[in-house]
Amino acid sequence: RGIFFSLPPPQTRRRPCSPLAMKFGKRLAELSRSDWSVNYIAYKSLKKILNQLGTEALKNARVEGQFLTELMASIHEVNQFYLEKEHEQAEQLEQLAVVLAKPQMWVSQPLKQPLRNVTLAALVPMLEAGKHVPAEHLEALSAFVLLCDDVDMLRKFSVLNYLAVNKIVKKHDKQSTLSLREGMANFVGEQSFYTSTILATTFTQAQCIASEVIAAVTGSSVVAHSDDYSCCICFEVLNMPVVLSCAHRFCYGCLARACFYDHHCPLCKKQTNLDPSNYHINPVLTEFVDVHFDCPKVATKRKLAADTDDQQPHHLLAPMCALCEPSREQTRAEQSAADHPPPASTPAATPTCMSSAPMPAVETPTRLAPAGSSSSAISAPA
Repeated sequence: RGIFFSLPPPQTRRRPCSPLAMKFGKRLAELSRSDWSVNYIAYKSLKKILNQLGTEALKNARVEGQFLTELMASIHEVNQFYLEKEHEQAEQLEQLAVVLAKPQMWVSQPLKQPLRNVTLAALVPMLEAGKHVPAEHLEALSAFVLLCDDVDMLRKFSVLNYLAVNKIVKKHDKQSTLSLREGMANFVGEQSFYTSTILATTFTQAQCIASEVIAAVTGSSVVAHSDDYSCCICFEVLNMPVVLSCAHRFCYGCLARACFYDHHCPLCKKQTNLDPSNYHINPVLTEFVDVHFDCPKVATKRKLAADTDDQQPHHLLAPMCALCEPSREQTRAEQSAADHPPPASTPAATPTCMSSAPMPAVETPTRLAPAGSSSSAISAPA
């Protein structure tokens, strides 16, 4: 008989659960705002209902009806709360924008210490009423910082509830013979908390106000080449900016061309109706760009590269798809490589994502003239 060796059991150490491995219910509870907790999707309650599904057909029919009724009611409550907060924040920002307009006129003394990459929330506690800014404006700045936090939380509120619906519907379809995924995706895609652009407009206007206040308080200027004010398709300064519901900004002409290929945000891929007839040029962002960015919009022949494994730099010489490249840095690197094309003997290939037909021409409206002089205030859109 052979000899058997007895090895000691391996010592196992329990690893801490990473946030990504954490169950969605716990993540939702941790990321939810405490005073808004009753307004989120009732994920735990819906999960308990699904656990009642079994093998009895009559009981399952009752459970299915209860689940769908509570899910629809929960989505309705989320949507109503979102609309209420969205309009409330837009009205509050409109009032604060009047007080905080033209910060270079009411900031009496900038902060002396050099500050870089600092947020407005970190700057406000450093300001003294009567020394740096008037008491009225300091009070408005404090309210503005709180409002910015609320705007960001409402944005997260929208994303978390969208994910919660997807998760609970996916769990339902695994346990039931009835599939709700497609129908519920279409239903949620029509809700205001997913499609509305009011919050994105509020977020954009708040960012413009914050940029001007930070520049005035620190005695600096608005960053001339900030990615926040450049188009994610052409990488140039925004021209007639259009803000999508996801708050990503694009030039009118660039976004109009993108609609020929897909109806998703070119950056985050959120499903969006890119029909140019639905575009609304953001007046606040337009004025902000015209005031702080002197460089005019120059027509460019740059096009994004297709996301294929066999992509080569010389492929950039052919017409490109503007939507299927997820990495901005990779695109810029390929554009740089395109400036030094290979010898003429190397054949140019067409990307596999589209035909070699050129991109359709899009009629772009005339550029809007800046409202007022270069020192015009950033005010709420009419």
